[in-house]
Amino acid sequence: MRVDKSQSESKTAREIYRRIFASIETVMHGQSTAIRKLLAAFAAGGHVLLEDCPGTGKTTLAKALALSVSAEFKRIQFTPDLLPSDILGVSIFDRNDKQFHFHKGPIFANILLADEINRASPRTQSALLEAMGESQVSIDGELYRLKDLFFVIATQNPVESRGTYPLPEAQMDRFFLQFSLGYISIEEEVAVLTDQASGHPIETVVACASLEDVVLLKRAAQGVRVSHEVKEYLVRIVNATREAEGVELGSSPRGSLALMKIAQALALFDGQAFVAPEQIREIAAEALAHRIAMDPQARFAGRTPGNVVAEILKTLPAPASGWSDDDDATAVLHPFPVLFFFQERVSGPLHARRNAGGRRCRAGRHHRRRYAPDRRLPGVCLSFVPFVPVDFWQPFFSKPLCCHPYSAAVRHRRKDGELRGRDPEPVRPGTERAGRPGGFRECSAGTGGVPACP
Repeated sequence: MRVDKSQSESKTAREIYRRIFASIETVMHGQSTAIRKLLAAFAAGGHVLLEDCPGTGKTTLAKALALSVSAEFKRIQFTPDLLPSDILGVSIFDRNDKQFHFHKGPIFANILLADEINRASPRTQSALLEAMGESQVSIDGELYRLKDLFFVIATQNPVESRGTYPLPEAQMDRFFLQFSLGYISIEEEVAVLTDQASGHPIETVVACASLEDVVLLKRAAQGVRVSHEVKEYLVRIVNATREAEGVELGSSPRGSLALMKIAQALALFDGQAFVAPEQIREIAAEALAHRIAMDPQARFAGRTPGNVVAEILKTLPAPASGWSDDDDATAVLHPFPVLFFFQERVSGPLHARRNAGGRRCRAGRHHRRRYAPDRRLPGVCLSFVPFVPVDFWQPFFSKPLCCHPYSAAVRHRRKDGELRGRDPEPVRPGTERAGRPGGFRECSAGTGGVPACP
């Protein structure tokens, strides 16, 4: 079945992610958050700009990723005298056959490290625009396609401005993420000294993933579903950056695409089949802040793009969850008969009570009659469940199912404050069932006794 294949691919992709993550973590101590962001951009097919102080491990992180994947890796040390042909390649005349032959540059690698990219001139920096935006380069009137796996990791030093050229907005917009590593704790820095006492641990890193594994990882990330509500929430965040006070230039639609793809990769890493608002909020600042340009007055006042994104996330309400009943999520609206078996520890007789949905088998209150406290009475109840739990029926459908928070489910009575059973469906925060322990709660949101799906 198609669903079984998709679930198998997602499980395999998460295993690939864990292997690469563990391999990089052997070199980078205390940088689990940075590794997660880097791999999210790697799986989403984007590029990353690392901006931090010297000696924090930017280049080491990029090299650790390249060594963990059996892919072609090239490094370019950007300098003021670097030319575009040094990156793209050059045609050289051969006197033997009297023809020009093109020699490919380092940009034709799978993983490219652009070290200190802001030290090159704008002319050289612009050589990366077409490559990063369209995965192709135009040289001598010819169009050359880059490899399917093309990932650029650029680094720059923000504390030194002599001999540097700030990246223009068009270049910054090509990067999916921009983030910093930061300093690690004292204990983690001591561990770094211990590991490098006799050698660098990066010398022992071996490839743990192939190019086929990376392609599968990217395909699994693209298969993570994004509901209409989450897409609308994402676009509202991006649109708010264009209307915020003190912003001269807000995020572009390319920022919306990057944020969605990064969120899909994070949801895959978390083992989810759909994107939740939590993934959007987790990565919004790193995906949007570098695309925002502040006006001079806001800059002088100390207002930063990161502050703008943080304020938007605080004020903009998020949807309840990533579930939806749009084109990518179909709700189960037909009742399904379910036969419930349960045992109740009671001190009173079992009897049926009438409620709004008809007769339903329920355990009565404790009347403290002649039955012993440990007396167990079996019960059987035939009920119609208007919404079937998602986790139960999902393997049988090619599309995701929508789960109602008040769908009928068996919950045993509480004993000594602990549940003797658990619901077979996830319960959203704030929607716990009310009433007596073990009781059911009817929802009047729908019509005809069938609750409406949120």
